Amino acid sequence: MPAGNSRANLRAAATVRIQDERAAARDDDADRETNREFKRARVLAAEQHIIQQQTNSVATQIRLFNENRDAFIAVHNEETYMRAIVGLLNSFPQPSRRIVDGNGTSSMAWGGESSEGSSSDGIY
Repeated sequence: MPAGNSRANLRAAATVRIQDERAAARDDDADRETNREFKRARVLAAEQHIIQQQTNSVATQIRLFNENRDAFIAVHNEETYMRAIVGLLNSFPQPSRRIVDGNGTSSMAWGGESSEGSSSDGIY
């Protein structure tokens, strides 16, 4: 009967197998980091898109208020019109700073958002 694998041969084969597994795991880690970077880029692009949409919305509202200024003032008064314009100007998105939590992820902290003078005035 032929002799089986010796312990030395088994250890050598196991060492090679473990080295291959570790190399594959390092490749997976690099792929995960690349995926993480792509996800961060997508999140930043989405945040920028949201900010752009909010800015466009507020700018359109201000433009419409300006186009209909005389009619609005005739129905209400100029002080109400000015408060409405100031309220719209204050509602522009203002990303103030980026907050990074303990996991290394970040979120946008918004400034200038308050409930004062928003839809409770009955103007909009």
